[in-house]
Amino acid sequence: MLCRVRMWQKKYEAWGGWKVISINGNNVEEIRGALKEAKAEKERPTLIIGNTIMGFGAVKADNSSFESQVSTHGQPLSAAGGGDVALTIKKSWVVTRKIRSLFYLKPKNFMKNANRNLKR
Repeated sequence: MLCRVRMWQKKYEAWGGWKVISINGNNVEEIRGALKEAKAEKERPTLIIGNTIMGFGAVKADNSSFESQVSTHGQPLSAAGGGDVALTIKKSWVVTRKIRSLFYLKPKNFMKNANRNLKR
């Protein structure tokens, strides 16, 4: 799969000089950094390639990994046949205060920020 990513990266760089940022799409800090970098680019379009793992953090009932299973592609974990949704959420999907603060927007500022972004 890495070969395909490099192929797309080279194509976009060649098509009119796109800025291409390749990141670990399962890492919140890398996503945030790539978005900041893309927003700072003023001269050319930007493509962010997020290399991810299907079913990242998913586990089976016996607590073994259910990551990278083809059945997790394009459907909820509950329909993928083998992943234990409750155990995965309990053990793997922890939303820390730091992560919550990166994405949380207070309701009173939501419309102000939305309107400001629409005017750009």
